[in-house]
Amino acid sequence: MAQRIDVMVSSTFKDFETHRKGVFEGIMRLGMHPLMMEFMNASDADALTESLRMVDEAEIYLGILGFRYGYVPNDPRNPDRLSITELEYRRAGERGIHACASSWTRRTRSPWPTPKKTATTRWRSRGARTGWPR
Repeated sequence: MAQRIDVMVSSTFKDFETHRKGVFEGIMRLGMHPLMMEFMNASDADALTESLRMVDEAEIYLGILGFRYGYVPNDPRNPDRLSITELEYRRAGERGIHACASSWTRRTRSPWPTPKKTATTRWRSRGARTGWPR
């Protein structure tokens, strides 16, 4: 029997709900297993712990990066105040697993709001778009 290949799908949820469904279907068609927060069982573990655990279990990391920066947990394990999505991205880089990140830009007719500081600005200011963290 072939080994199961786990794919961690990382993104903000609210703005990519439809995209995540499509990604889930594509991963299943390829015979792989998606690791996604919306399919996790309720547990005592917090979102930060669970998301990083999924990255640690994955053979492939798939990041869908867009307009929103994402939830920033107020947690002592997160002194730099990074979003969970960016923490997942960085953990995948630390692990050196196969990675694919897709960036989406805001369209004129997008329902996304126009904040003072966009996610793209935050990601670039932290160096995330220039490659894996060192």
